[in-house]
Amino acid sequence: MKQFFQVFQELTVSEHLRGMFLNTTISRITLKKDRSKLSIYLHSDHLLERSDIREMEEAIYKQLFIGKKIAICIRESFHLSSQYTAKVLYEFYEKSLLEELKERNILLYQMMKQGEMEWREDDRLSLILEEQILFRKEEKECIRVIQKIFEERCGVPIHFTIRFVPAKKKAEEEEDRANAALYASSENPGYSAEGLSHAYAGAEGSAGYPETGDMAIQAGEAASLSQESSALSDGNSASADFFPKNTNLRC
Repeated sequence: MKQFFQVFQELTVSEHLRGMFLNTTISRITLKKDRSKLSIYLHSDHLLERSDIREMEEAIYKQLFIGKKIAICIRESFHLSSQYTAKVLYEFYEKSLLEELKERNILLYQMMKQGEMEWREDDRLSLILEEQILFRKEEKECIRVIQKIFEERCGVPIHFTIRFVPAKKKAEEEEDRANAALYASSENPGYSAEGLSHAYAGAEGSAGYPETGDMAIQAGEAASLSQESSALSDGNSASADFFPKNTNLRC
């Protein structure tokens, strides 16, 4: 494996972004056979925000592949300390998980956003949702994605389940809001007039999405990425061409 900035030596980014990626490593880079996506497999000992990863993908595209019909995708994985339980990870990674779910599957995002999070233990999470047909159809997918992001990407075990409860009738919801408003008017903190359910605003994220038909990009005496960008247009570039000059990343 190579350090990130040993592979992308000529990349110019902000001081913050450089600091976040400085000690990360790259294990391999793959290119889809139709040359539409370049995937970078990144490893880090600390969490990376989704926004930072997106900013780095954009920097790579704009500086090395501008004008080409290719998507840059960083596939991150984390090697975290034993202090990270599933509950602790959720607290620190919630924003990024929500952002990713919103990009990948809006229904899963809505499920995690609307549901009530119930932590029974540090590694046991139950998502409580009102019964909805669309949510019920996505139940297995939601469980798969959450477990994948925690266990495969972050190396943190989690037991994640979903429990559906009958949807409230309109009259019951209005009564709840009225009770909440009455409670709030007595200057008791913790609830709003919008209803008790709004006290639970949590969410999590998605999992990696496997690719098929990728070509592993080997190291060796490779040409620069800037030279490859011109070769992309005629479709004759070899997989090794995706490494900057003097880069020896070996898979």
